[in-house]
Amino acid sequence: IRDFVQKWNEIMDYINEKLTEEPVTDKSEDEMTEEEKMQGVLKNDSFLENIFDRLKSFITRKIEGDINYLWEIGITTGGLGTGYENMMKGHLELDEDTLRQALSEDPEKVWRFFGNDEEGSEGFAVQLYNYLWDLTKFGGRIDQVAGVSGRLTREQRFLAIRIAEMIERLQRREAELWRKFTAMEEAIAYLQMQSSWLSQASGSTNK
Repeated sequence: IRDFVQKWNEIMDYINEKLTEEPVTDKSEDEMTEEEKMQGVLKNDSFLENIFDRLKSFITRKIEGDINYLWEIGITTGGLGTGYENMMKGHLELDEDTLRQALSEDPEKVWRFFGNDEEGSEGFAVQLYNYLWDLTKFGGRIDQVAGVSGRLTREQRFLAIRIAEMIERLQRREAELWRKFTAMEEAIAYLQMQSSWLSQASGSTNK
């Protein structure tokens, strides 16, 4: 989860940088490097702003179930004095003590928060994955604007593809987290089965 938070912050920093950086104005286009030509081309871009705002909305999104918010398992925008600034940047911080406590008290509740509950409601990780997939899949939202027939210039297209690559890395980190929680759920089920067997065996022995 620590790695997931780190990757999340990296992509939010990159998007925010591209939304706010100023274009190079003291050189002619012929004098600019390729990197300088790309600087500022996504400043205040509405499509990128929409992605940034949607990702930020996940931070405070309510998830149906026993655990409703990220902060309940130690994932927050930070303590007093940093919370507002981090919220504006879309940054996350991890309180490992709170996470460990949540896992020790009821790991299945944590699993259901990230995955699906018994009624099929989508957890945080499922909802985030679906949104990221909708962005990066072939024919998805990024491909529609950054593809060959999209509306972006060559420089904008390059940066959009770069953002898509970063989002895909976030997806891979999330998939790894998902696999770990799946393994945890299987381990819990196994332990419950063994506990039930031991209880039955113990009861038979005591008769």
